[in-house]
Amino acid sequence: WYQIPNTRLRPVCAGENEFPQVLGNSGCQSITGAWNGGIADTLRNRLIIWGGGHLDYDGNELYALNLNTLTMTRLTDPCLNFASGADACTDAQGTQAGTRHTYGGIAYIAHADRMHARSGSPRDGGCDPSGLNNWTYNFAGTAPGTKWQRMNTTMANTTERCANTSDYDPNTGRVFFTTQNEFA
Repeated sequence: WYQIPNTRLRPVCAGENEFPQVLGNSGCQSITGAWNGGIADTLRNRLIIWGGGHLDYDGNELYALNLNTLTMTRLTDPCLNFASGADACTDAQGTQAGTRHTYGGIAYIAHADRMHARSGSPRDGGCDPSGLNNWTYNFAGTAPGTKWQRMNTTMANTTERCANTSDYDPNTGRVFFTTQNEFA
């Protein structure tokens, strides 16, 4: 392993820079340390990091480690429209995918230049994750409010919706994922 200088997440973390209300119980280290994941944005040669959830971290922003310039940047700001208590079991924060433990359930869809997110554990960790939908984030989109899109897809005969691992198949253009009990 090689630690790349000046690529720490903390200096650009939303919770410690402008948005302290999203720090949750564990703070910025939970963006990567609390059951979350990353994807390789092969179009731009960067690692995209997205995570939070389960009361560890309340932000839902995206980060990028640019492998050409060896710099870390925050791509989006967190949506502060999140519920608490009994209403916190939601997969959305405003018009964006809500914060969650991703459990590796994200993938880069190369032909569409989008990140796919499926399931996970939302902000209120006591929730049943079956209500979480498929979301995509459009890296090429420019219009405000249109980057995140809920895909409203359903899976027949699926009892477990908490995705553990996802990956994109460039041959079929599909995203495949596993849950604790199934492969879809």
